[in-house]
Amino acid sequence: MLDWDLTESHTPADIGWDRRLSADRIESVASIRIAFADGNVFEATSGISSVYRFSPEDVVDEIYIHFDDGTAEDVYARARALIDEWGLINDDAIERWYGEAAGTTGVAASEVTVSQVFADRVGTIEETRIGTGGPLPSLEILYSYDDDKPFLVAFGLYWPDPEPAPLPATEWDLSTSHTLADIDNHRTTDPFTSLRILLPEGHVFEAADVEYALPVDRSDGILTQLVVSYGPETVDDAYNRAIALAAEWDLTDTTGINTWYERARTTPAETVYKIDSTKAFAKNPANPEPTLGPDGPTVRVTIGPSSGLAQPALVQFELNWPPTTR
Repeated sequence: MLDWDLTESHTPADIGWDRRLSADRIESVASIRIAFADGNVFEATSGISSVYRFSPEDVVDEIYIHFDDGTAEDVYARARALIDEWGLINDDAIERWYGEAAGTTGVAASEVTVSQVFADRVGTIEETRIGTGGPLPSLEILYSYDDDKPFLVAFGLYWPDPEPAPLPATEWDLSTSHTLADIDNHRTTDPFTSLRILLPEGHVFEAADVEYALPVDRSDGILTQLVVSYGPETVDDAYNRAIALAAEWDLTDTTGINTWYERARTTPAETVYKIDSTKAFAKNPANPEPTLGPDGPTVRVTIGPSSGLAQPALVQFELNWPPTTR
């Protein structure tokens, strides 16, 4: 029996592991019990094939419990029970898999796709953890390579790296050129305390609490796009921000944002991410879209789903430099 107390930490010592290697597999597991800081307990008293654990450094960052091989019917029943117990969302992937896999064995079962057949929690990292500082739970269905019992359930626990501290107040000058060097060769997705961008013809973009700024550049270091993303918000707050930004930057065509909002505001938060946001942006209606100065970028404001559950939407401010600018 494996009985692990992870209520205070998740080190190799907490799971009785001397960690000679960064990963190992425990076979012939009769039962397993894992206690978490919030009082939740994962427990399985039978049907376990093996347990995998990974520890690249001084903490355990992944644990996977593989249950015994089974028929599609057995595996589906176990998966549904774990999904319900741990509040996982599977976006119908497991239902689609089961519709194809039910009753299959042998070669027929091997042809059933198990790619992307998984379930996890919807939300930000902190919303989806098992308690404060705990792991993110997930579930996946795998092919077992056993003709008679061709599938298995893998239940996973993953501890993500700590969130990075926000970068200090930052200013970039893109008023006369737009190269990676002009933004200090920035390539991370770290958040900003505040970000100010000087643009051609005296335009200035300024925002606090920026989630990240993501550049796209050519091989010669010339920027072709810069996307500034705000943090997760409620659907209403994100819509209000998007409309305010559109007005500030004279983006009078807000049809895409309005259409997305009309759907999102009446959709449960946990399924906002399913709404198509490919056309959810505000733009200048002129064709071609005008740039900020002869060699400047065009501007768009987009709205779409975030990774959050309580705050399922986010807004992005896009600068796009046409290919002809240098």
